[in-house]
Amino acid sequence: MLKWNFRQIKLSAKKYKTKAEWRKSKNSSYWVANNRGLTNNKHIISHFSKPKKWTLQKIINDAKKYRSKKSWYETPKSSYDAAKSRGLLKDKKIIGHFLKNIYPSQWTLKKIITDAQKYNTRKEWRLGSEKNKSGNSYSAARERKLLRNKKIVGHFKVLDKSRKWTYTNIVNTAKKFDTIKDWADKYPYAYQRAYKTNVLKKVTSHMERIGHKYKRCLYSIEVKNEKKIYIGLTFNFKQRILQHLASKRFLEIKKKFGNKSLISKQISGYISVDRASNREIKLIEGYKKDGFEILNIKKGGELGSISSKWTKKKIIASAKKFKTQAEWRKKVSAAYSTARKHGYLKEVQKYLIVQRNKIRKNFR
Repeated sequence: MLKWNFRQIKLSAKKYKTKAEWRKSKNSSYWVANNRGLTNNKHIISHFSKPKKWTLQKIINDAKKYRSKKSWYETPKSSYDAAKSRGLLKDKKIIGHFLKNIYPSQWTLKKIITDAQKYNTRKEWRLGSEKNKSGNSYSAARERKLLRNKKIVGHFKVLDKSRKWTYTNIVNTAKKFDTIKDWADKYPYAYQRAYKTNVLKKVTSHMERIGHKYKRCLYSIEVKNEKKIYIGLTFNFKQRILQHLASKRFLEIKKKFGNKSLISKQISGYISVDRASNREIKLIEGYKKDGFEILNIKKGGELGSISSKWTKKKIIASAKKFKTQAEWRKKVSAAYSTARKHGYLKEVQKYLIVQRNKIRKNFR
C-alpha cells in the first residue's frame, strides 16, 4: 500500500485544477491530506484556480439549493469546500434545512425490522441491502440511528471473538504452524496485525525459517553406499524433499536400492539466489570429479520461476468487482498481494475506495 509523504501528496494534488476536483477524484492522496490537516496547506493548494469568494450569506443561499448535505457535497462547484474550510458545516443557518432522514416514508421501523430479519449477521444485512432493488434498509437504519436497536439487530449472530486479533489470539494461532508462510496464508489478518504492532518476531520465534523467491538453500539427496547424488535449490527444504521422494524417479531408486537408501541433507542456509546458484554449479562439478553420478536432469544453477495466475489485467478486473480496497483485499488476498509485490497497487486503487485502519500504538 502506498505511504503518502508530503512531497507525494503535493505532486498528486498538482494533477487537478481545483480542490473540489481533487476531492471528487478517486485518488487517495486527498483523504490522506484531509486526515493530516493538509487540504488548506498553501504549498499543496497554491496552484489551484482561485475559488469563488463565498461570503457567509452566499454560502447560506447556495446551500439552500440542495435537499441534503450529500447532494451539496457531491456538487463540484458548490459552496461546500468554502464552508468546510471555514468550519461552518455544523452552522444551523447553513444546514438547518437539510433533510435529516432521507427515508422517512419508505422505511418505517416495522419495515426495517422485517427486512433485517432476512439476514443472520450485521455484515450480511449491510451487503444484502446494498443489492436490494426495493431499497436499502441498512442505510435507512443508519440515518435514523437505529443500528443498535435490539428489535432490529438482536437476532444477529455474535461474531466469533477469536477473530478479534488480540496478542493472545495471535499467539494461539501462530503456535499451530511451523512456518510463517503457512500461518500467514491461513490467518492473513493475524499476521498483518502482528507485523503492524511489532510482535511478529516474538510470536514466530518457534517457526522454521524458509526462503522465498530471492533466497534459496542448497540440498542433496544421496543414494546410500552408491556414488549417486542429486543437488538442488529450494525455498522450502522439507516441502521440496517430500515432493522428490514421492516422484516416480526417486520411487524407482528406493525400489531398487531399498526404502532407507536415500539420505537427504540441507547443505546451506537460505542465501541469495545468485550465491546459491553459483554454489550449486561448483558442488556438482566437485562431485563429478569425485566420480559421482549426478541425478539432476537439468544442469545446475537453474532457478526456475514462480508463476502466478494474477496478471495485471486479471488483478484490475478482480478489483473492479468491489467497492472498497478492504473488501477486495479480504475476498481476493492473492490478487492484492501480487499487485503490491509488483508495484501496481496504486494503479489498481483508482477503481477502489481506499480506507486505512488505525493501529493502536500501545497494543500488546
